[in-house]
Parts: sequence; C-alpha cells; structure tokens
Amino acid sequence: MSDMSTLDRRLHAFRDDLADERLKDRVDAAKYVAGTAFIVRTPTAPIHRTPDSASTMETEAVMGETFTVFDHSSDWCWGQLQSDNYVGYMPAGSLVSKDRAVSANVQIVVQRSFVYPKAELRDPPLMQLSMGAQLRTTGTAETRGTRYQLVTLPDGTEGAVIARHVQPLDKRDADWVSYAEQFLYVPYLWGGRSSIGLDCSALVQIARQTAGKSTLRDSDMQGKMGRELELTADFSGLQRGDLIFWPGHVAIMVDATNIIHTNGFHMATAIEPLAQAEARIAAHYGKISHAMRPD
Repeated sequence: MSDMSTLDRRLHAFRDDLADERLKDRVDAAKYVAGTAFIVRTPTAPIHRTPDSASTMETEAVMGETFTVFDHSSDWCWGQLQSDNYVGYMPAGSLVSKDRAVSANVQIVVQRSFVYPKAELRDPPLMQLSMGAQLRTTGTAETRGTRYQLVTLPDGTEGAVIARHVQPLDKRDADWVSYAEQFLYVPYLWGGRSSIGLDCSALVQIARQTAGKSTLRDSDMQGKMGRELELTADFSGLQRGDLIFWPGHVAIMVDATNIIHTNGFHMATAIEPLAQAEARIAAHYGKISHAMRPD
C-alpha cells in the first residue's frame, strides 16, 4: 500500500507517526489527520526542515498565506503551505487560526511596502511587507495628494498602505517578469522568499504568483513547467519569460540575450548576459540542463 519512497516529502505531508488523511491509501503512518487551516499573521514566516530555528530554512511564507497544520506544539507547527504545497515546520507564533483571521482581498505588488498606523507617511510604520503579502482593504484616504488604501491585517491590526502598492488578488498580469525585475540587488538568501532575501527559484515563484500564475517552489519542480525549448549554441530564439536551468539553479530571460537571477556569485539578484553566466556557472556546477517556456 505504501509508496512513501516515491512521494516527494516537500510536497506531501507524511511522517512515520502522522500523515495528511488524504494520503491514507498511499503511505503508512500511525495516525492520519485532516489538518486545520491557519493564516500567516507576521510579515514573513520561516518554514524549517525540523522544529529547530537553527535547522535549514526550506522556504518562507508571507503574510496572509494559508498554512494547513497537521501537528502543533506551543512553539512549532508542522504543516503545508497551501499556495505551493510545501511541507515543513513553522513557528506557532506566526499563525492565527483561519476562523479568527480577517480574509484578504488584495496583495502587495511592489518589492516592499510599509504599513502605517493611518494615512500619514510621516508616521513611524507598523511594519514592512514584501511582494505577495495579502491583506484586506476597507476604504481609501488621501493625505497631501498621496492616496492610501486603508487595510486590516489577518490578525485584525488596522493601518494604511500606499494605494498603488496593492492590487486585487484575482488580478492577472501577462508580464510576470516585471515583478522579478523589482528584486534587482536584493540579497541572496537560501530558502528566502521575500524582499529581505530570496533564492533563485523564489524569484521565479514570487514573480509568477504575483501575476496570478500558480508556480511550485523549487527549481527542479519548475523545470517541468510548460514546453521544453531546443537550445542552440548561441542561445538564439529565446525570449522574455523563458526559464534557463542548471543543476540546482534557474534564471529568467529578460530579453533575447540577458537573464535575471538571484545567485551566490553576486550574492544578490542580478541581470547579466546568459552567455557570461553560462561560462561561469559551468566551471563550478555544470552546463545548462534545459530551457522551458512556461505557460
């Protein structure tokens, strides 16, 4: 009955002692549970490999995302991020139960934006939110010509954000690469998924998700999206939005010859010629494996 050895533990919630009840016919576990929906209430929330802040940060959630909890203690929750099915351990203090949370209707669509106590940019902000953070708008205001959206955060905190920094959750944008370009110079951070720091596949995921395109988290998962392209020796025929893959790395074409990628060489998000990046990366990690044109 069990196919635990073939299921990706990053995308399926199962341990020897506990598993998602949806996997009851696929894995062996001592107990199966349905899980309870919680909402991320903090600007960001790390998701670790083990319930230990010193363990590897696998990925990161941002405010307003749903995290289904299968097991919890006073300090940690083990669960699955709804947006991309990623499984791991999140600090319990980062969450509020969905039945108590304020539902969101907009998301942040700039690299980073401040939440102010009221519609006044001279006030010290309550916090800063990264692209993709979700909150609820309750009205509008204007102060000295600057327009604000009045908002309520998932935990009920009220404030205001710059109006042009948000858009409805259901809005779609064909040019998803423009969102990636906003992260230029943001530092590289393994597992990071925010404007404070992010990694190569997070850059792809955040940009596409903000544009309304469902996208898995890691580069090996993203390497199966869309249609595989035939690469030529001079990389001709590539276009904006194509994805270039190396072993363990992904980059986005911004035009016919240049890529944007968050990488350990620059320790930041950078734009550079694909041919230049290929020569450097091949010397240490291997040649380009393939290219994809995602949907």
